[in-house]
Amino acid sequence: MEKGSVGPGALAEGAEHFNCGEYFEAHEAWEKVWYGTEGEENRFLKGLIQVAVSLHHLETGNLAGARKVMTTALDYLREFSSSRRGVDLDQLRSAVLPIFRELEQGGDPYPLLESSPPRIIVRAD
Repeated sequence: MEKGSVGPGALAEGAEHFNCGEYFEAHEAWEKVWYGTEGEENRFLKGLIQVAVSLHHLETGNLAGARKVMTTALDYLREFSSSRRGVDLDQLRSAVLPIFRELEQGGDPYPLLESSPPRIIVRAD
């Protein structure tokens, strides 16, 4: 791991919040890790943070905000391969894609979020 990079351990607190459906708290935890990062690390963390923010918007009924932020989140994460810093990005992308598609079609994907919430899988690299 290069100097200044983020390891799986630094992402664990946010992942725990995320997997409990505490999306705002996940965003807060990852934002602490994000400060001071640059380049790819910065974009990767922005992607995770924005997925959490989008789901928080969805929970609060802000569908337009959820759609806008999820679009940006997926754009950030698109550049990365299946795994980054221990995070299974393929799994995350496939879990949020049905939610995103429903938002794009003008629907309310909250029932999808409630019945099948996305999870963050973090493995030690």
